[in-house]
Amino acid sequence: MRWKSRSAAVALLLLAVFALVEPHALRFARAGALLAHLSAPADQSPGVQERATVAAGARARWYWPRDGRITGSVVLAHGVHHKGIDEPRLQRFARELAGAGQLVLTPELSDIASYRITQGGVDVLKQAVHVAADDPRSGGKTGLIGMSFAGGLSLLAASDASVGARLHFVTSVGGHHDLGRVLRFFLSDTVHAPSGKKPFEAHEYGLVVLVNQHLEALVAKQDRPCLGAALQSWLKEERERAVTLASQCSTAEARRIFALLQAGKLKQLAPALGGLLLAHDAELAQLSPKGRMGDIRPPVYLLHGAHDNVIPPSETEWAERELQGARHSALVTPLLGHVEVEPSAQWLDQVALVSFMARML
Repeated sequence: MRWKSRSAAVALLLLAVFALVEPHALRFARAGALLAHLSAPADQSPGVQERATVAAGARARWYWPRDGRITGSVVLAHGVHHKGIDEPRLQRFARELAGAGQLVLTPELSDIASYRITQGGVDVLKQAVHVAADDPRSGGKTGLIGMSFAGGLSLLAASDASVGARLHFVTSVGGHHDLGRVLRFFLSDTVHAPSGKKPFEAHEYGLVVLVNQHLEALVAKQDRPCLGAALQSWLKEERERAVTLASQCSTAEARRIFALLQAGKLKQLAPALGGLLLAHDAELAQLSPKGRMGDIRPPVYLLHGAHDNVIPPSETEWAERELQGARHSALVTPLLGHVEVEPSAQWLDQVALVSFMARML
């Protein structure tokens, strides 16, 4: 996450004006400081302490301010990335949250780190909330922030009454509302928003993840390991290694799928993948917060990039529509791509993001 220094300076100047009239000026100050640090070089980040641990049966890491002045706690869940809790952008965000006074727990979601969206991720998040809330430094409750598909899974976890009772808030950053709808977007390049359908080209990344999730139905058993490893290497941008791994596959179908990937033509698999999504409709519904938003008791924060072509911003629109009169705040902003800050922004957008984060912190 990075802002241009001039843009961050403008946001902080406006922050000072808001602090004069905003009854929660301290929250604005914390949010502004956090965003300013995110825009600064790494060596200017505030000092934090870190400790590896095991939480909810998963590898995890704690972060907290070096001066020991903790004002709250947060469980921070990574998105679909092979580095999991070691992903540099996640670590940077966790450190900046800790520098802003938060006790931060980042649990490893092993399935998501392997590019698979499963109930296992929800279970780890539920347990991680209890671990963080039980820490004597947290005051008995914690926040939950999920990135990308972990955003949707965080909303799902928060809909559990026992988990919701331990939460100050839950935040989805670029998350899904209906997993099936997002996966169909990868196939159709069509967004189904509350206002209607519109064309929108999906990022190739999503389609590769979808193929990886359904290998057992697409290729013979003997080729699943080699093609799965090739797809994951491709997602890691290790293209030469991906080609080498794919060359070890023995069946024509596995080789055809990889050739389509190389040519940027995976959408030729849309008929087969569409049928698989239909067959797994009930499972996808279980991995979606759709229909369960009303069960979430803590305040809900929905943040989404206006041009997100992995999980389109219409997912936040759908989620907010379901929340209706419940306590929530939603922001679709051009400041974000897919859960990362764009390199430039208008000052009004910056102020809106500072305001959003101030309400959350």
